[in-house]
Formats: sequence, C-alpha cells, structure tokens
Amino acid sequence: EVRALARLDHDHIVKVLATDFHRADPYFTMPCVPGGSLAGRVAAGGPLAPREAAGLMAQVARAVQAAHDA
Repeated sequence: EVRALARLDHDHIVKVLATDFHRADPYFTMPCVPGGSLAGRVAAGGPLAPREAAGLMAQVARAVQAAHDA
C-alpha cells in the first residue's frame, strides 16, 4: 500500500518521502501536515458550515479520484 501511495502525485494526498522495507524495522516517512484532524476541528467548533463541508468533500473526492485513476 505504501508503494502504491508513493506513486501518487496530487495536492490533497500526503506524499511518501522515503521507504526502507529491507531493515529489521521497516519504515516509511511522510511530511508533517499541520492543522489537526477533521474530528478535532468538529469537536472544538461544532459542525462545519454546509459550504465549508462541501468544499472539503470536493477536495477529498478529487483526491480519491486521482488515486483510482492511478
């Protein structure tokens, strides 16, 4: 899955920077994405406004489509 993710190139998909699966402790690295989680955002401020929620879902849908296309 990480190898498949590493091949994706989309603004709304976090990139895989490095992998090493040949070590005793395999790893992969990704950049830190600031801003927290959607769950934390909703917990702190309540439900998103409809326009904001729709904008977020549009970004998610485009990212998922890019993954499907790849």
